[in-house]
Amino acid sequence: QQEVETKVEQLRQQVILTEEDWLNFKTLFAKVYPQFFDQLRQLAPDITTAEQRMAALIRLFNDNKQIASVLGISVDSVRKTRRRLSQRLSVDGEEVEGLMLRLSKMA
Repeated sequence: QQEVETKVEQLRQQVILTEEDWLNFKTLFAKVYPQFFDQLRQLAPDITTAEQRMAALIRLFNDNKQIASVLGISVDSVRKTRRRLSQRLSVDGEEVEGLMLRLSKMA
């Protein structure tokens, strides 16, 4: 349990500005939530990389400002990507966070 908490804290400290940053983040995220991305692709087979990134970050943070900081983008860009993700998953915007939490618990 302590190891998982340490990894989650490492995830929250990362900044994702490059493809390499994303791959490193995704690898660590998959260690904490092993089935998350597979389950996400089952729900939306055509999900984009940006939407996968957003889904993972929604799982870790509940604040758009935090997500914007991690990605080095504006809060408005975070809102747009969240909206696209909710449309892709056919859920209400506010339900996306709950869905991400349920996916990670299924893992």
